[in-house]
Amino acid sequence: MTHHTVQRCLRRAVRLGVMAALDDSPRPGKAPQITEAAKAWLVSLACQKGKDFGYPHELWTTRLLARHARTHAMAAGYACLTHIAKDELKRRILAYLDDLNHDPVVHSWTYQIGEAA
Repeated sequence: MTHHTVQRCLRRAVRLGVMAALDDSPRPGKAPQITEAAKAWLVSLACQKGKDFGYPHELWTTRLLARHARTHAMAAGYACLTHIAKDELKRRILAYLDDLNHDPVVHSWTYQIGEAA
């Protein structure tokens, strides 16, 4: 981390409190259509094997995961996922990864390998 980043984090912690500073700030724009709970359900589903749900595939394909989500989301209580298409799912996953990589954490080692041993 740079000195500037550390100072900014400290100012935020002083202004909001330590625990509140750890949360993301609200962002402008349209409210998300897919709830956090629905995202968690979809991620937990993607972490399981497709064959455990009766599909012939060991791993999920994007199309199969989207189809399964559309079919079973209403029964699981996530109606916001019933209209999700493969292209929409792919777009949202890529948007999430872009957001995650927008402000990457770069690690700079400050010790030599001989010091670590």
